Amino acid sequence: MRRFPPALILVSLLFTMCSDRDLRSVRPDRTRDADGIIKLYGNKRQGDWMLKGKVVQVNAAIVVEKLGKGSTVTVTGRETLTPILIHVQFAPTERRAASLQPGDLVTFKGICSGMNGSIRFESCISLGVSKPVERS
Repeated sequence: MRRFPPALILVSLLFTMCSDRDLRSVRPDRTRDADGIIKLYGNKRQGDWMLKGKVVQVNAAIVVEKLGKGSTVTVTGRETLTPILIHVQFAPTERRAASLQPGDLVTFKGICSGMNGSIRFESCISLGVSKPVERS
């Protein structure tokens, strides 16, 4: 049996922990719409128990605000009237995130990191974007 030096093991472990996971081929642990996630986090303990640390596909999320240079957006549900927002941090390789605008309807997959003022998702990838319909 070949032994690996501890430094090599440590470096590979740090690389794995610090790099963004590519979630394109990862099957989601849970699938919810944005309203369902907001309702679930009405009870923080229940929300964390169900979603924290898991890969979650989020459907029907409306972009409310674009933060920074385009890799982070704030979204909410269609019907929920509670003031809880969802912060979405897209992976650096996610090009579609830069084109998101307030009012867009987005479906994404990401890792839920729990709630601290707002519900947070990291390493997200966009699965689909619908632009708002112009009404005349």
